[in-house]
Amino acid sequence: MILLELFWSFFKIGSMAFGGGWAILSLMEHEAVVAHTWLSVEQFRQVVYVAGFTPGPIAVSGSALIGQKVAGIPGAIASVLGLVIPSVAIPMILFFLLLKYGENKNVKAILKGLGPIAIAMIAYVLFNLGKGVFANSEIYSIIISGLLVIGGFVALYLKVNPIFVVLAGGLAGFFIWR
Repeated sequence: MILLELFWSFFKIGSMAFGGGWAILSLMEHEAVVAHTWLSVEQFRQVVYVAGFTPGPIAVSGSALIGQKVAGIPGAIASVLGLVIPSVAIPMILFFLLLKYGENKNVKAILKGLGPIAIAMIAYVLFNLGKGVFANSEIYSIIISGLLVIGGFVALYLKVNPIFVVLAGGLAGFFIWR
């Protein structure tokens, strides 16, 4: 029964995965911490930290870690399959529909609306994770979220190599903590 719960929870998450791995984290937190109480808030943060350092997509690593914590290796498999199946099926269906209806003004409007939703979900995750890391959590979370947005704009619009933006962020973090 727990394997079906894991599969279904992560299937729902995978079905709503607009914006990629980091945007999914708010949905994962809701399912794992609030809806099912499989993890505490602190345990979920630890899952995010570990998943962020593992190779591959953070959502897949996070789902595997949560599933393993709840039901061992079978739980990890059920969670990853639940997350991945809609992530494979939905884009295939959408691609087919875009080929057929891509020039429709309503379809174009829907696609334009998904971008801000993804950005809002990522900002929400950054803010919530920041609250658990910093002593003066709210202000630091706002500052860091703002710096990430600025870094993204610098990399995108000023054509600065993203590696330099990441290195600059690391140096800034080093000097802030000193």
